[in-house]
Amino acid sequence: MVVLVRDLKTYYRYSAYAENVGWNYPNGASAMQGHRNNIFNPVYRRFGYGTSSIRAIV
Repeated sequence: MVVLVRDLKTYYRYSAYAENVGWNYPNGASAMQGHRNNIFNPVYRRFGYGTSSIRAIV
């Protein structure tokens, strides 16, 4: 299945797949690698995803 970048930004903005694409992991192969990186991003933590779920994910 081929998904246009425009469609990725529209429909998959909050998905783990889109995070992996943003971190340049090919085809989102590592399921949560982008999320693990974002945990240490202060902007990402600001919205409450990092600090509250770091134990469950790491």
